[in-house]
Amino acid sequence: MSRVSITVVLLVLAQFSIVAQKELDPLREGNKAYRDSTYEVAIDKYHKALELNPTSAKAQYNLANAYYKQEKFDEAIALYDKVILGSGTKLQQTNSMYNRANAMLKKGELEKAVNGYKSVLRSDYKHKDARYNLAYVKAMMQQEKEQQEKEQQDNKDSKDDQNKDNQNKEGKDGKKGKDSKDQKGSKESKDKKKRDEKNKKNQSEKDDQSKKDQKNKEEGEKTEEQKKKEEAEKKAKEKAKEEAEKKKKEQEKQQQEQAAKENNKDGEKSPQGKQAVPGEARKLTKEEAEQLLNALEDDEKATRKKMIKRELRKSKKGDKDW
Repeated sequence: MSRVSITVVLLVLAQFSIVAQKELDPLREGNKAYRDSTYEVAIDKYHKALELNPTSAKAQYNLANAYYKQEKFDEAIALYDKVILGSGTKLQQTNSMYNRANAMLKKGELEKAVNGYKSVLRSDYKHKDARYNLAYVKAMMQQEKEQQEKEQQDNKDSKDDQNKDNQNKEGKDGKKGKDSKDQKGSKESKDKKKRDEKNKKNQSEKDDQSKKDQKNKEEGEKTEEQKKKEEAEKKAKEKAKEEAEKKKKEQEKQQQEQAAKENNKDGEKSPQGKQAVPGEARKLTKEEAEQLLNALEDDEKATRKKMIKRELRKSKKGDKDW
């Protein structure tokens, strides 16, 4: 009994192997025709492969792609559905979902294409092409929506203009033979025109006044800033002047102290035995007077020498210019 079972299994496997081998031949031929862009030949070969194995996911997927290339999108979509719902591998099913969404996009069925790309991303969230196409289709749908809204608004505006023209025409027809009413309407129109002109003039004056006020405000702010700047400069000058005067007084004090030290070099003391106070009035001795005169003469001589040198330099400079 076991031998019979083994024989049956071997016969089934052998038969399946023969069918699979026969299926591969038209598949290979169909793939070659597909690569050569001879899609009619490829379609014929894939059909022969499906006759040998009607559930072949490879044959169904390749045949769907061949139909897609010929822009026979309905036939392609039907075959992609078979691969998705059949025994195809996960990769074949994901690719079928992606190509099916592309076919929907080609047909202009944007909502179905969006749903198709979402299905691909649920199966493979790293699918870059599906993510890009999903964003592209959404942008296209938004653009179409805006275009439709614009067209609707244009149609509405056109309809409103037409109604307005009809109303104007009816109004003109109704005014015929009514001179008094025409005159009244003309007067009201003139009055309205005058009011509009007056309002326009008032508005213009208000705008001018507003600009003038703004300009005055800016000038006032500028003047205030200028005042602050001038006050700061004034304070800086006064501070510099005070520092200069203070420095001058310190120099004078130092000179007085220096003069007092020179006068007291001989070690003389004041009547009370203290150092002489700088600037305190006292009588000069004969020797001190002679020393002071000699110092003044020396200063005068030095000043004269400087003046002579200065005149000589000026003279030389004049010679060069000549």
